[in-house]
Amino acid sequence: MKKAYSLIGIAALAASLNSQAAVLFSTGWDSPTSTSNDAVLMNGTSRSASITGAGANAPSPAGFWTVTNAAQVDLSSATFITNGTNNVGATSGTDILRKGAVFTTGTDFAYDIGASNSTIRYATSTGVWAPQMNATAPNDARFNVLFEIGSGVSFDDWNVSFNYGTASTSLVWNSNTALQNGTADVDIYSVAGDGTLTLTGLTFTGTSIAGASPLASLDADNSATSLASGTYLLSISLTGKTLAQRYTIDNLVVSAVVVPEPATWALLAGSMTTLLVFRRRRG
Repeated sequence: MKKAYSLIGIAALAASLNSQAAVLFSTGWDSPTSTSNDAVLMNGTSRSASITGAGANAPSPAGFWTVTNAAQVDLSSATFITNGTNNVGATSGTDILRKGAVFTTGTDFAYDIGASNSTIRYATSTGVWAPQMNATAPNDARFNVLFEIGSGVSFDDWNVSFNYGTASTSLVWNSNTALQNGTADVDIYSVAGDGTLTLTGLTFTGTSIAGASPLASLDADNSATSLASGTYLLSISLTGKTLAQRYTIDNLVVSAVVVPEPATWALLAGSMTTLLVFRRRRG
């Protein structure tokens, strides 16, 4: 007797291959064990440009970040990045980038020596914490974090969501116009073994939203473009604010859809072929 695959079973398999995006990693940055900044080498100068859950140059502790499946996607332990002109971190020593650190730079990954446009701090309220640029003057900034995709897996349909805007050091969000909040955008760079950054093919459309800490939920414009195994830099770009308060972000959630392996597609194709043959023989 020929084995038949039911329409229900095939539909379920097809649905599983086109499932909703799953959360890869997220954080509210709440209740770290220390509020101290981390010393990070910026173009050869040690600066307080990074924070982790433990502070004082310690890796972020368990619970500070939520990582759904570390075998597929995890925070990266890469310690150094460069865009060919500006260097952040170090290959060894004290002033390296720590796993799970969120670090701030200018939009060109530069650090302005003598100014405060790249220093970072926690904005704090009762039980609530958020990374914040220390400068209050209107300026542009990047909030960055490194992550890595494991071997043999790739993802498409990327979404990055986070609250953003300006806030006081006590984490009182300013109720801003869209112009005062500025524009929030996302870039994802691939990171080579020597730390060199290269923009991936993923693009996101920036948004400018009014309100106090509005939610920016940005989908990749080219959803079918996938990222495969490797190290990446997620960079949230905040530009153009007109209010002289501190750029602040909170509640970062990164989601994507796993791309089925060829063998899985082959199984689905074989199942559908079997069903068609079975139905023809019955007819």
